[in-house]
Amino acid sequence: ILLFRAMGMELREIGETLDAPQYRRLEALKQHRLNTLERRRQLDELVETIDASIREMEKGITMKQADK
Repeated sequence: ILLFRAMGMELREIGETLDAPQYRRLEALKQHRLNTLERRRQLDELVETIDASIREMEKGITMKQADK
């Protein structure tokens, strides 16, 4: 249940998912892992952008719009 909550699912939706006859725990975990890896990739990209902004600001250089 905590995994589904972390994915942003409402409790009602979680209950419906777990009660569904076609629900497969292993497949759900594998999909959750893929989704989490994608979220991590997006967050890593965001952190890189923030770090670049900080470096440029510390140098007193304004980043080009395309790099933001």
